[in-house]
Amino acid sequence: MFTLCEPEIWFSADDARALEQELRELYSRYGQRQGPRPYLLKLGIVEKVSSAI
Repeated sequence: MFTLCEPEIWFSADDARALEQELRELYSRYGQRQGPRPYLLKLGIVEKVSSAI
């Protein structure tokens, strides 16, 4: 099991798009495989707009 939770990571918009593309490529490589055990996969990257209320 691998878990990573990063509350903030700072990128340029270009870097964020590049990371998104890499995550999509990883998913496309592994997402259609069949194996003996199921796993839950959660991926996400979104721009943090504001933390002030």
